[in-house]
Amino acid sequence: MWSSYDYAHYSGFDWDIFWSAFVSGMSVAGVIALVFYIFQSIGLYTVAKRRKTGKAWMAWIPFLNTYLLGKVSDQYQSYTQGRKTHRGRALLICSILAILLFIPYTLILVKLVGEVFGWVKENYPWGEGVAWRGEPPVEMATGFTLLSLAILAVAIVAMVFEFMSLYDLFRSCDPKNATVFLLICIFVNFTMPFLVFAVRQKDGGMVTPAQRQQAWQAEQAWRAQQWQAQQAWQAQQWQAQQAWQAQQAQQAQQWQAFQQWQAEQQQQHDDPTQL
Repeated sequence: MWSSYDYAHYSGFDWDIFWSAFVSGMSVAGVIALVFYIFQSIGLYTVAKRRKTGKAWMAWIPFLNTYLLGKVSDQYQSYTQGRKTHRGRALLICSILAILLFIPYTLILVKLVGEVFGWVKENYPWGEGVAWRGEPPVEMATGFTLLSLAILAVAIVAMVFEFMSLYDLFRSCDPKNATVFLLICIFVNFTMPFLVFAVRQKDGGMVTPAQRQQAWQAEQAWRAQQWQAQQAWQAQQWQAQQAWQAQQAQQAQQWQAFQQWQAEQQQQHDDPTQL
């Protein structure tokens, strides 16, 4: 009778290669995720530190970094729009809810895998094996489904607030490219850490309402000057056109007088008796 190891070896599946590839893949993925996390943390930490948002160290702590992102958005809304928002608090609440929901979700999932389905030993001609047996109880399956839906709802709400806060961060740093950056982050999510890192030293959109009013007044004054200059230019062009028309009329009169003189000279030449 074959052992389970002999059967695995006989089947041609090499578990050593499988686990080596699995560990290598997880290691590479972990290094890439760490690089992304470092870039995003540096970018958010720099923005919060430069603008004195407070508790910039939260940029390095999972879940708390989203709260700090919301605080940066709240500061931008208050400073430039004069509005009081609570996006940092909303993101913090979403993070807490996600943690509280994920704990029973994980416990139920482990119980489903370990007890409800269960690994049941079976005897085969080639040796012992395992097989799935049993069906999950209705109550446990219902609870698992409800928790999954609740986690999904919290994730959607958190994602909306996070993208709103991220848009404010981009608007505060580089308002001309804020919309493009946000769309890139939505559709190519892994670029977000690098975009946050790239704009961390900019403050192109941090303009107070008074400064915005002053800039608007300056723009209106400039537009008035441009309009006056255009009106003056049009007046000059009209006067020049009038002068040109007068000159053309004078030349026409002179030409008519010249034509009349030529006609008189020709008549005198044809009829000498009129001399």
